[in-house]
Parts: sequence; C-alpha cells; structure tokens
Amino acid sequence: MRQKLLTGSDLEDLLDIRSYAVELSIAHKIHKHSHDWHQLIYASRGVMTVNTSSGSWVVPSRRAVWVPAGIEHEVEMSASVSVRTLYLRPGLSEVLPKNCCVVNVSPLLRELILRTVEIGMLNRNVASHKHLIDVILDQFLALPTVPLNLPMPADIRAVRIAEIVRENPGDAKSLDHLAKRTGASKRTIERLFQTETEMSFGKGATPQIRAYPGNIPLPRKVTDGHRPSAHLTAKPQPRLPGQIGNTNLKICQNT
Repeated sequence: MRQKLLTGSDLEDLLDIRSYAVELSIAHKIHKHSHDWHQLIYASRGVMTVNTSSGSWVVPSRRAVWVPAGIEHEVEMSASVSVRTLYLRPGLSEVLPKNCCVVNVSPLLRELILRTVEIGMLNRNVASHKHLIDVILDQFLALPTVPLNLPMPADIRAVRIAEIVRENPGDAKSLDHLAKRTGASKRTIERLFQTETEMSFGKGATPQIRAYPGNIPLPRKVTDGHRPSAHLTAKPQPRLPGQIGNTNLKICQNT
C-alpha cells in the first residue's frame, strides 16, 4: 500500500515547539505585537524589558519572560542582546502559566533552549524531539517565578515622580515636595498611583522603584506614541510550512 505523502500543513500540525534566534548589537525596540503561540522570551546575553498593558518585566540573562498566546507586548533592549526565544503550541500542556510572568532559567533550561534553537523546530513524532519537549515541560513545573514586575503609571506627572525617586533612591523628600515639582497635588499623585498601578505610592510603589535594577531604564506604559532612537521593524513574508511566520528583521535608525 502506498504511504500517504505528508503535506506542509501535516508537518506543521506535528510541531509542538518552535524557536527564534537573533544577535542584536545596538539598543532597539520591537514594537507592540502578539503571537498565536505561547512565547518564552529569553536572552542568553544582555538584558531586555518586556512591556504589556498590565506591567513590565525585566529579563537579565538568568531570567525569561513567559507571554501567553494573544497577549500584546513589546520588547526593549538597552544594549547588545542575544535573543533565544521559544514558541510553544497552545494546548500543549496544562502546566504552562496562564499569565505573563518572569521565571528563573536554570542551567538545564538554558541548555534545553539553546539545543532547541540549534534544531529549529521540535516534532513530537521524532523520538529525540519528543524527549526534549517533555523535559522542557517538566522544567515549567519546577521553575519558580520571580518578582521583577513593576507596574507603572501612564500619567506623565506620576511617571516623572517615579523617575525622580529612581534617580535619588536615598532622598527622603516628602510626596508633597515631589508633587510640586510636577505641578500636581499630593492627593492627585496618590490617586494616580493607586488607580494606574494598584499600589499606594508610599508603601507599594516607592520601595519597588528604589530596588529596580540600576542599569535598566524604568519601564513605561506601552503607547503607540513612544518611538526610541532605534527600533526593529518586521516585514511580513509568506508563511512557509514549519515556520512561525517567516520574518525579515532589520534595524532602523531614526534621524
């Protein structure tokens, strides 16, 4: 009996995990977008910040950000970065997180990510690939999440106060004094932080802002109006079998 030849669509249906790798040498930004597959955003070198409408997640090289399918997000890099990202098929496992979070990347998970990137795509009908898929999923059961999320206000006055606190973490000036520098009242600033970050300014936001990693810019609410000096744009290409949307990336420098 003649065996049925597998089409590109048949092969694609067998894929459980895909990967993406790119080396970037200057500060840049991938603008707001979403994916049909879950995404584990990881940098084997460098630091990234992942912004969503609900907050921002800092990703040093020992961390990764989990972004479920369909969640709009943008990614900012303040220097050179080696991106090594995994995409996991929706419905692959119930153990996968339902919300965005930062996870510790163990030495084992790091090697699993790098090995998957070398292969490109994991097909569950290939025994060695199936083993990798199972071990990666096991890692999600063991990986602790870490509190590197910092919700930020959108109002420019509250953002300015956050920047002042960040620049002078040892300064004990009152909120009344800080508010006057932005042209707002103490009550207005307190209301903005409570409404837009779900944290009080004094006991909630201030300690987190002061503890935020000193070499990383404070995150901002995602807005279409923000344009950094350099950014990445994606030119969609025809989708090929076994690819998660073939994309040509180029670095664009604003003038």
